[in-house]
Amino acid sequence: MKEPALKMRNGIEEDRKALAELLSANSMEDKAFDPTEFLLAEKDGRLAGAARLERLGQDVYLRPIVVASWEKGQGIGRALVENLLNISPVIKAVARGEAVNFYRKLGFVSMDWNQVPETYQVECERCPDQLACQPVSMVMDESQV
Repeated sequence: MKEPALKMRNGIEEDRKALAELLSANSMEDKAFDPTEFLLAEKDGRLAGAARLERLGQDVYLRPIVVASWEKGQGIGRALVENLLNISPVIKAVARGEAVNFYRKLGFVSMDWNQVPETYQVECERCPDQLACQPVSMVMDESQV
């Protein structure tokens, strides 16, 4: 049987509930968000992953990227990042420690924590999961890969 095709599309308001469930299932803060800011990956009519770029000054951060548990390891995260590189050839991220290898496989490299905007540093410092998370600041510059 043929594997269902992966479809990338921009989020719409009707995606809010499914996106909120995906974020919550992956322990991501469920604060107010705009589904239209997300790039969504669908597989077989189901939400398989989502990612959003956040601009802060001259920097573009991947905030967040999330893949459904039933699709992890299937290339969904890679496909999302590759599509986002069409929007910004330089993407930064504050990676959870457990995700650092994922980012490295895509071509991200570590960067100095002092380059992370203060608002993100403070967010990490206040996070109750900081010790377990062990965040790492990373950057991918497509021209360097």
